[in-house]
Amino acid sequence: MSDMPQPTEEVRVENNSCHKKSCLCSALAGAVGGGVIVLGYLLSSHLISGKSGEPVRDYLMEHPEVIPQAMEALQQRETDKLVSQNRTALETPFAGAWDGAEKGRVTIVEFSDYACGFCRKANGDLNRLLSEDKDIRLVIRQLPILGPDSEIAARTALAIAKNSSKFSEFHHQIYNSKHLSPEVIVDIVKSLGLNPQDIAKQGSDPAITQEITKNILLARELGLTGTPAFIIGDKVFSGVAGYDALKEAVAKIREKSSK
Repeated sequence: MSDMPQPTEEVRVENNSCHKKSCLCSALAGAVGGGVIVLGYLLSSHLISGKSGEPVRDYLMEHPEVIPQAMEALQQRETDKLVSQNRTALETPFAGAWDGAEKGRVTIVEFSDYACGFCRKANGDLNRLLSEDKDIRLVIRQLPILGPDSEIAARTALAIAKNSSKFSEFHHQIYNSKHLSPEVIVDIVKSLGLNPQDIAKQGSDPAITQEITKNILLARELGLTGTPAFIIGDKVFSGVAGYDALKEAVAKIREKSSK
């Protein structure tokens, strides 16, 4: 999974190999405060229910496995809340930056980078899922984190999404190309019957800069650390989820909505 850096004012993001280490250090630094929160969660959950006559400390010392369980459950609860709060922003595509069924009753949100090899791999799983299930809309959020070529590709994709109906074709051709470069991007734009100079100019639209900035901020708020990342309902997948996991998450959404 490609690491995500901090956004810059001009949204020219670059790979940050230390990002995961920084996240780990921050997590360790906040462990004491987090422990207090988790203790409160344990006391209010079923994880230590029925133990009212036994000191909590002694119970935790004898059953330390409940602490990571509680941390995971608490993190999932917070993630569910953040996804719900940002659902409209997440599931509303920028212009035509979507694939699959326009009115699909299930929406998959993908944060991706065209220079990301893991995104390329995940694209195969998504294509298979969309070809089999005609009631899914895939909303693609551009998260160009791997350097200048990533940003050029993202801006080109968004310009095409805003000014033509050929976003899906561009999206698939980019992932089907052997590598990413400005020359490859220009060739693909030409193959779609579009003018590369016009598209490049449209890619500088402030609305596109705002879209990329928004995606970076959304990713940060959800705690995403790289690409690809997927949101299906309240479930967040970081990295290549795989066809089976994606299909199962879609099935659970349908099952939940039918109740």
